[in-house]
Amino acid sequence: MFKFRLQALFAAAFIAVNALTACSDSAPRSRVDVVEQMSAVLADIKDTASADAAAEKYAALAGTLEKFPEVAKDEAERSKSAVGSWLGQILRLQKDNFYDSESLKKALAAD
Repeated sequence: MFKFRLQALFAAAFIAVNALTACSDSAPRSRVDVVEQMSAVLADIKDTASADAAAEKYAALAGTLEKFPEVAKDEAERSKSAVGSWLGQILRLQKDNFYDSESLKKALAAD
């Protein structure tokens, strides 16, 4: 069941981030920025403690996605790259059973 939810999550994220705008190193200015930052948060996870710490950051970022409108299609390649990186991080974490972090599992399921 979790695998199905994860697949649905992937599909929803790809649709939500299909065409997006320029990047910022600090506060996100677009959905692509948010997805890139979400991917970076997931990339830093190396053990249960870092997974638990990342869960709150990830959930906060995921909560901002709806604040940004969809924008020009000229950012489609950047969007695909950001989603691909994000999905790669989720698959890596899934392989490691999310380091047994229930808070990370909840944050990803809520997204």
